[in-house]
Amino acid sequence: MVLSAKGQVLQNIAVQTGIYEMTISAPEIAKSAIPGQFVMVRPIYRSFEPFLNRPFGISNINAVKGTINILYIIVGKGTDLMRELREGDDVFLIGPVGNGFTIKPEQKNIALVAGGMGIAPLLPLAKTLREKGVTTYGLMGASKAAALVGTDAWQENGVQVQIATDDGSVGQRGFVTALLEDLLNKEKIDFIYCCGPTPMMACTVEIAEKHGVPIEVSLEKRMGCGIGVCMGCICKLKEADGSVKQYRVCYDGPVFRGEEVVFDD
Repeated sequence: MVLSAKGQVLQNIAVQTGIYEMTISAPEIAKSAIPGQFVMVRPIYRSFEPFLNRPFGISNINAVKGTINILYIIVGKGTDLMRELREGDDVFLIGPVGNGFTIKPEQKNIALVAGGMGIAPLLPLAKTLREKGVTTYGLMGASKAAALVGTDAWQENGVQVQIATDDGSVGQRGFVTALLEDLLNKEKIDFIYCCGPTPMMACTVEIAEKHGVPIEVSLEKRMGCGIGVCMGCICKLKEADGSVKQYRVCYDGPVFRGEEVVFDD
């Protein structure tokens, strides 16, 4: 159930240079949210500055405390306003929005593949997988050490973490997809979940298909409304008959089966 709600900021801290984590009290959203869903955020309650809400993957869900977390990077006016929020400030929320990840009982060995801020929706998923006793491998890619977030939370949830950075400052030098290729050559993986930059996700899907491993991807798109009305976040999916149709990332996703997504448009 999608709700419009006033949330209250409990904490808003820098976790890396230019990257922040916000904890928001939003009991009704926290009660119904599942891993893979997101919220639309307006940083100033009862204000239309900025005019459009911003979408953020939910990076932590605590139904008992009634809180959710979001990770965000400073990229423009909206996120700059969010950085100024302090404990006790109110924010406007719409959520939880979209469809979350699919988890099946037969999945015993899982790989999470994240690129940069794409780790956000994979953090609560790791917690759920731990509760189900699933063996989970977390493969994280970033440009450099200062762009890494969330890996500590993965480890706290029993994820076996491997890191790749473009400059080699942490972990293996190169792309996270090389880590996935190596993992699939060594371990039997039942399912892959992925979120990050589009080229990385496209390559991840290609590798998954080559190895015959099913995969879900969480797409990232600019959004106007977040509830399927404005048609501003269109993606293309392959149908069973070979045709290609348009879908809304916010309403029909953001999680889709990887083999269905058309990445080359």
